[in-house]
Amino acid sequence: MFENLLRGLQQRLTRRSKPVARQQRTAPDAKPKDRPQPARFSTVPPRQIPLSREQVDEIMAAQWTMRVATVGPGSRINLTPVWFGWAGGAVYFFGRGQKIVNLRRNPVCTVIVDRNERFPELQGIMMQGHGRVLEDTEAENNDPHLADVRAQIGMKYNGGFGQPLVDAPPPFAATARGRNRRWVVMAPEYIVSWDHFKLHKKSKRNK
Repeated sequence: MFENLLRGLQQRLTRRSKPVARQQRTAPDAKPKDRPQPARFSTVPPRQIPLSREQVDEIMAAQWTMRVATVGPGSRINLTPVWFGWAGGAVYFFGRGQKIVNLRRNPVCTVIVDRNERFPELQGIMMQGHGRVLEDTEAENNDPHLADVRAQIGMKYNGGFGQPLVDAPPPFAATARGRNRRWVVMAPEYIVSWDHFKLHKKSKRNK
């Protein structure tokens, strides 16, 4: 009887001492083929993909909206969209309110004009300089390009105020009035442009 009890105890100990086979885990693929990969965006500096001078002139003549940044009270940036003209290598716009107040106090400003929405098609121009406020009709009359700009704006924004299109739109007749409605001229001192259509060509050359 004692021998049977000892034999049973040895059998139980033997079963417990057998190693249990563990199921091996396989590491998942680092990059499964069916997992969508994030889009890659080029970090090519704008100076390597600039617009040509002809492209700059075409965009500045065709695009409707320019964004102008001025330095407001407390060094805060005032950023607003405006309609504009381009003549004699300078930007012209008729503004009112805080922009004019800011430029009188600090003429430093930056403007940007761009077009298209998709990243591979983005084109744009950023210009930095000093905005000069034309304070009265005498200053307007003495400006060598303002008459051309008025005609240009009248043509470009034909129908832009909601009125029907006309065959021969009149020049934009805005002039200095009140305290803060003025023409502003900005001759750029620094220009950066970019043409993302050139990214594809550049990537092909690097392959």
